[in-house]
Amino acid sequence: MPTAIHMEDVSVLRHGQTKPILRQLSLNVQSGQWVALCGQNGAGKTTLARTLLGLCPIAAGRIRIHGHDVKEATAQQIQMVFQPPMAQLVGSTLYEELALTLVQRFPAINTADLLHQISDICQLVGLNVPIDASVHALSGGQLQRLCIAQALLSGAEVLLLDEASAALDADARNQLRHLLRELVKQGKTILFISHDMEDVLAADRVVLLADGGIVQDCHPADFFYDAQGTDCPARDFGFAPPFLVETALMYNRLERQHIKPCSESAFVEALAHVVRT
Repeated sequence: MPTAIHMEDVSVLRHGQTKPILRQLSLNVQSGQWVALCGQNGAGKTTLARTLLGLCPIAAGRIRIHGHDVKEATAQQIQMVFQPPMAQLVGSTLYEELALTLVQRFPAINTADLLHQISDICQLVGLNVPIDASVHALSGGQLQRLCIAQALLSGAEVLLLDEASAALDADARNQLRHLLRELVKQGKTILFISHDMEDVLAADRVVLLADGGIVQDCHPADFFYDAQGTDCPARDFGFAPPFLVETALMYNRLERQHIKPCSESAFVEALAHVVRT
């Protein structure tokens, strides 16, 4: 797969300070990959996202988005979904919000094509509400889906989500994860900043930041399970494992097994193949 994000020895300094917010950070993310970016407050996560958007100038290093220098990257390359979602909305209805994005991208688009594309994107992201619905009447989960639809209509291949599930209930968070997985299957690249370990568990890859640098870059199974499958390395960084992981760890300790599931289906399958001695 081609490289969606390439960061090489990137450092970012806040004006008037000598200690970098990001320090010699290098990261490669392939197209069609979901990366969970986590770390404690002040680790540099949001600064990293803003730097990828070209909003924070870099003091050293280089960044390329789908082969383009970050200064030349457009909305077709990368978009961000903020928390709270209302911070990025300007239209008063769902139709206005999505139509504004399409007209900016295709100034000569006709009404029929406009409606067709809006209908298609709403279906894709599971936004099942009337197109004339007020944005103020949408639930938190619907607002997040609207923001993702907006980003996709801009043509973005890379989506940055900053704590996008923080204000959602459990069902809405699960629906959001399912939507992101479907987008990844279609080749979109997801960089998801989150403190929610369920979000991290659902990703393809975990990148852990501390003090402006990467301290771990691994598969979620290696973030949540040690070699024996009886302890959780994430705890060493101050993160409590999600319920699924806690259950698997307890099972491994009691039954002297080594399974390392990252989903309920993987847990069930692993249990079906356990060989008892």
